[in-house]
Amino acid sequence: MLAINSTWASLDMKIYKACLNFIKIQGTHLSKNLAQLIYKRGKKLKILYKIISIIRDNAFNNDTCARYLYKMLSYTYNKHLNNMPLYS
Repeated sequence: MLAINSTWASLDMKIYKACLNFIKIQGTHLSKNLAQLIYKRGKKLKILYKIISIIRDNAFNNDTCARYLYKMLSYTYNKHLNNMPLYS
């Protein structure tokens, strides 16, 4: 299962929370697959440019998931992203 939750502040600084997606993962639980799921949902909701952080419970592949997502986002927002060292 994968839940994508969000927290944000409105212009008057009121805090909102919502579950953006809750799905059964089809395929592997590898970082690349999870990054693709996050990307697809963010693109559908038109919030990709607003992603600030990712928190997951599996520390083993958090870094690689973030790197895959960064690579996918860099194709869309290449001019706006700072260089980040990508390790293999």
